[in-house]
Amino acid sequence: MKSNQHSRHALLLTALLSAPNSPLAYAEQAPATQPAEPEIAHVETLPRTIEFAQLTWDVKDSAGGLAGPGPNHFSADDESVWVDDQGRLHLTISKRDGKWLCTEVVTQAPNGYGEYEFRLVGEVDNLDPNVILGLFTWDNNTWKTDANSEIDIELTRWSDPDAKNLHYAVHPGWGPDTVSGRHPERVKQIDMALEGEESTHAIHWSPTLVTCASYQGAGQDSDKLIARFDFDNTNPPRITNNAQGETTGPILIPKPSPTTHARINLWLNDADRDKLGDPPTDGQPIEVIISGFRYTPASEAGDGSGERGE
Repeated sequence: MKSNQHSRHALLLTALLSAPNSPLAYAEQAPATQPAEPEIAHVETLPRTIEFAQLTWDVKDSAGGLAGPGPNHFSADDESVWVDDQGRLHLTISKRDGKWLCTEVVTQAPNGYGEYEFRLVGEVDNLDPNVILGLFTWDNNTWKTDANSEIDIELTRWSDPDAKNLHYAVHPGWGPDTVSGRHPERVKQIDMALEGEESTHAIHWSPTLVTCASYQGAGQDSDKLIARFDFDNTNPPRITNNAQGETTGPILIPKPSPTTHARINLWLNDADRDKLGDPPTDGQPIEVIISGFRYTPASEAGDGSGERGE
């Protein structure tokens, strides 16, 4: 049974849909000649909260319009996002009234340096090719200085059934620094095959090192490590730009700020570049279960990372 949650006042945010303001900005985004629905506003609202993993989360809604990433339509209602009797979070992609509705949740309290652990249930190594499950950090206010404070674990094949299905990224993952437009040292791609129904994915974030890792089963058992990506401060700082021609300063390891949060989203890739996420290839709804989440601040983890950035 879906738990009943209390609504709170809607917080309206402008959702800038240029590449730097969308998760996984390193993914190639060729410009489209026309948006799919140019008359619909691109906005993000947070009209509802849920309680999951002993934390309060805001649930994202695009208020009938579109929001990044994708862009997509997002729904915050209890048919789209809920916590079950076992305390597990359910995110969905479903079609209603002719629209595919995606889902996203955001920690209400800010997060910074430390460790983020996400526990998943299900065949997340076998998602529809057009579907992306994102486990990441994000900040709407730090693009210019810290590439939105974005660190990603993404489970997706980016609309290519033959592509690898697990992606780690420390942003900025793309920009004008290289001929290819990509910063390959900031991205790792793995072909993940799960051995059971559970998997665990973790981000460790400090001023000098980011580590992303995935494990078979529940918990971070080193004997069950699937893959690991270490990005340290010996790498070159990189710049990125957006569709408006603005450019960041050089960024090495992005810093958090008091407005940085952890997010989990389930959304549709826009492979045909019509500025609207493409439906699942089989036309069927998607449901993903997150059985646990834990954030341990750096000060509690005892890793010397320091407190959340100013």
